[in-house]
Amino acid sequence: MKKTISMLMLLFCAWEITLAQAPPSEGIIENGDTLTIQATYNGNPLNALNLWILWDINGSINNPPKHKIYKLLWNKTYPITSVVLFKGRLTLVAIKPSLGNKPPQVGPAEGSSGTGPGNVLFQVTGPITFKNIAFTNLSFTSNSNSTSQTIAQTQGDSLTNYIDGCYYENINRFALQTGSGLWNRIYVTNSFFRNGGDESGNDGRGHFYNSNGQPLDTVVFRNNTYINTPGLFINISKDMVRYLELSHNTCINTIKRTVNIANYIDARIKNNIFYNTIAQGQLKSDIAGSISGARDRQPVGIVDADTLLGNTISDATWYTKEKDRVFEVANNWFGWTDNVINYINIDTASVQTPWMNTRTVGMFGNKTAWPKFTETKTYSRTVNGLPDFVTPIVGTYSMIAFINNVIRLKGKSPLRWYWEPVGVAVPNNTIEWPPIEDLRIKNAALVGDDGKPIGDLNWYEQYAERWDMKGWGRSTSVEENDHYIPTIFSLEQNFPNPFNPETEIKYSTNRTGNVSLTIFNVLGEEILSLVNQTQNAGVHKVRWNGRNSAGQALASGIYFYQLRMDSQASTKKMMLLK
Repeated sequence: MKKTISMLMLLFCAWEITLAQAPPSEGIIENGDTLTIQATYNGNPLNALNLWILWDINGSINNPPKHKIYKLLWNKTYPITSVVLFKGRLTLVAIKPSLGNKPPQVGPAEGSSGTGPGNVLFQVTGPITFKNIAFTNLSFTSNSNSTSQTIAQTQGDSLTNYIDGCYYENINRFALQTGSGLWNRIYVTNSFFRNGGDESGNDGRGHFYNSNGQPLDTVVFRNNTYINTPGLFINISKDMVRYLELSHNTCINTIKRTVNIANYIDARIKNNIFYNTIAQGQLKSDIAGSISGARDRQPVGIVDADTLLGNTISDATWYTKEKDRVFEVANNWFGWTDNVINYINIDTASVQTPWMNTRTVGMFGNKTAWPKFTETKTYSRTVNGLPDFVTPIVGTYSMIAFINNVIRLKGKSPLRWYWEPVGVAVPNNTIEWPPIEDLRIKNAALVGDDGKPIGDLNWYEQYAERWDMKGWGRSTSVEENDHYIPTIFSLEQNFPNPFNPETEIKYSTNRTGNVSLTIFNVLGEEILSLVNQTQNAGVHKVRWNGRNSAGQALASGIYFYQLRMDSQASTKKMMLLK
């Protein structure tokens, strides 16, 4: 780790010497802790993002920044030709995109010398927060320095990283990588990764997250889409995760596994779609040779578990606590299309990936040794059919060609496959906006344990957090949205929480009836009735501005909100923080 940090400090010095600039001619736009990063710096778009940050830290990486948040602008492009280096938490945000306003695009490009930023776009000695940003490859040339990219690499122990509402396209390495550091926490929500990987014949590229072999405290991936990419959704090699959550993700046409370890202390895999995942199958020779992950010389499963004892575990205190481990698997769909199944069957050297291998099935079935391992309502093609997406899935035959030429034949006729509309050149350095996909599913029977459709909920207007879908022409009425009526009565956690001055509360009702939503203080006294009326079955949301029934602003503290419908009731707490 000392060697890595020393190298970073050398890079910091070089960065200061190369990029230090005078104050910008564009003028400063700031709002409290937020600095608006304009798309040019002294009229030049190249490295504008780098130079605004350098200005904010007074020309030295060791100076504290004047602002905590850097806001990027809709419909603007931020080309980067030299690595962005930052000390502490780096926060890049934009307003949630809408029909006529696409997210700001950040990506590698070539400078006047023909070179790009190298292998990493953002090198941060601290955690990151990225929100509502599009990361795309802005330069497609033969120069590997501009095209072979990891977006962000963090350095440090016990960091908490947040990626929310971000869009990744043509990212050849990783969206996020842990450079060094133990027990980090990763939260990826409402994000979209498509057309990853490269043409080099390396099927290990295009991971969303790469742990670099480090043990992790928490990994949460919720409401994301990961499509047409050779790499892994989550690459965690040779160690452990204390808590893993995969919920409401849509994974389509991926060659590698979704997540590649089996050593979880607490894991929740719920309401996901695994469509043509691990489409390469697994080579019999690899299994016979017991490759990493093929424990007990069995094929890895889409859901894979193993004992902690005897594996590479950094936290040895868990060796004797198998009974305390939790692994909940519920309401997931898995399966493969005919062309993938036929390819694997014809390729006699390979075997198809199971949902769970024999070892994992045995662990879930042994309630004495693993009482908290549970599986409920797994959907499959055999029983439930293929998910019927509004936009048909394309790229599968090109994916099979990639598997055969690049992986099986080791480098012959390298190629990539893309999801692009007819007539659009690929690779393409500008994103189509709005996205061309519509990955809502028409199968009304494929429902999560929360009563919502399985897979990434951002494709449904009534659930979307990634973008504002007003005007997109994707109706959400019950009649036109394949009869998606929630199957359960539920109250969601307010967002944001803590909040100031407003927060949003979502809830679902499974039939028509009188609904009340009431705010209480910690003494149980009613503060405000937000809803008290008859409502149809469906998903509803309401905002609260932190005021009581008299319109008076309330003090900071804990408050409770309770949803009632007939004999059903649900209560949650929230914090107003001023």
